[in-house]
Amino acid sequence: MCARVRIAWALTAVLAGACGPTVDVTRGLQITILDSGWYDDGIVNGQNKLVPSVTFKVKNVSDQNLAS
Repeated sequence: MCARVRIAWALTAVLAGACGPTVDVTRGLQITILDSGWYDDGIVNGQNKLVPSVTFKVKNVSDQNLAS
């Protein structure tokens, strides 16, 4: 395929994805924190590296299908 055809297909895909319904994300999604704490990332420069960790779940509570 030539570059112009690829660009046309990519542009078509982007524009088609933008034509979906508008959903207020603050009301259409519900976030539930499942777990939080610290993750042991191992030894870095002779020191134990701990990094913050959060695990959460996102649930669609609207009446519409939402694309990622």
